[in-house]
Amino acid sequence: MLERGAEADAEEAPLLKRVAKLMTAETAAKKAVKEAEEALREATLKKYPDLTEEEIRALVVEDKWLTDIAELIEAEIEARTEQLTARVRVLTERYGHTLCEITATLENLSSRVSEHLQAMGFAQ
Repeated sequence: MLERGAEADAEEAPLLKRVAKLMTAETAAKKAVKEAEEALREATLKKYPDLTEEEIRALVVEDKWLTDIAELIEAEIEARTEQLTARVRVLTERYGHTLCEITATLENLSSRVSEHLQAMGFAQ
């Protein structure tokens, strides 16, 4: 039993070292991301006073609002299209047969009923 435990420890040791290295690398990467985000935030804040009115308008109206409005319009168009498609599907199911088809089916079924009634002794 002790030999098996020693083998398991020998196999686990390199894996545990690798995990420790990966965890250290992950921590370093998270720290680098946080530092980069902070540097970007500082650079952005320094740039604000230098923006012209036209640049502000472009950022706020064109980049932010118009993008949001365009996405909302597209979503509304998509929703309306789906509603219309569903309505057309319902109407197709409801009115999918022409009057001629329905009349032919009615005549066929009427003649079959008459035949059955005659066979049962009820003449029409």
